[in-house]
Amino acid sequence: METKKNIIFSCSEHGREQYFKIQKLGEKRNYDCAYVWFQFDRNPLVLNADGHAKYKGDSKPGVERMWVKVIKGDKKNGGGVLINTPVLEPELKHGDYIEYKTHKDNITYAKNCFEGPFCECCGELEEDHDHENTNLDFGKRTVH
Repeated sequence: METKKNIIFSCSEHGREQYFKIQKLGEKRNYDCAYVWFQFDRNPLVLNADGHAKYKGDSKPGVERMWVKVIKGDKKNGGGVLINTPVLEPELKHGDYIEYKTHKDNITYAKNCFEGPFCECCGELEEDHDHENTNLDFGKRTVH
């Protein structure tokens, strides 16, 4: 299902398939970016009758995949600035600094996340940021 915000939701059974499809299609437009897989533990996101989302029930692993502008390294292993606005993971924000690494399964996983905003051109912490950058803990992640 695709929304007007250019967001695709997929079931876990087809998540990897969608990842590779979007990665391939997006590389032409986002040539200087890595498509990164974020894993976290959160309560399931449920849409209520008025269309608003909220977390409900027991914690379950979740996944969100987003583009990261490469600042250091390359698309396989490095770091950069998150250029998407997360939908499912409330602790991540556009402008956060993400360290990532591609594993044997050819998926590029987020390793460490640092609270921004960071500059998309050079990766430096924006001057108007009021506090020190902090390593974000967005739940237990599977490390490959």
